[in-house]
Amino acid sequence: MTTTPADLPPTSEARTPAPATAPPALDDRLPARPGRGVRVLTACFGLTLVALILIANLGLGPRVLTLVKRIPGEDYTAHFLLMGFLALLLNLCLSMRVTRVFGRSVLLGSAITMVLVVAEECSQAFVPSRTFDLRDLACDFAGIVLIGRLASPLLSLTTIASAKPASPRRAIPTR
Repeated sequence: MTTTPADLPPTSEARTPAPATAPPALDDRLPARPGRGVRVLTACFGLTLVALILIANLGLGPRVLTLVKRIPGEDYTAHFLLMGFLALLLNLCLSMRVTRVFGRSVLLGSAITMVLVVAEECSQAFVPSRTFDLRDLACDFAGIVLIGRLASPLLSLTTIASAKPASPRRAIPTR
């Protein structure tokens, strides 16, 4: 009976563990997970958007949303700001996680917001009190891209602010 190298027990060289690698540099580490306050704010903002969509779907928008009429550009400015801030908050909650969409790197929070926006805008075609509008969608996407990217510098600031300061040296008593 012949033995092949695959039949032999592993040698001691094969059993040696791989050398330890150096810890990643500070810049290579993922940003810290945002605090509970950001997650609560995101949830509250999302619920507010759901309430606004329900108000509009019920045809109560003109009576309830009179504040929007005072904003220059009215509806389009509201779409830009609301969806942009939703993307910003989701990007903060997801610590600027990136995904690939059609071969391009996209912030995951922004991608989620885009999917939700397209679904909501398309659903308006089936609601009698609403109308599908490509300009609304364009303003949504502009807000998502422009305001959603602000999460990166904000997350950097919160990471720096939450870093533990160096421990002070113990004072040596003098006699």
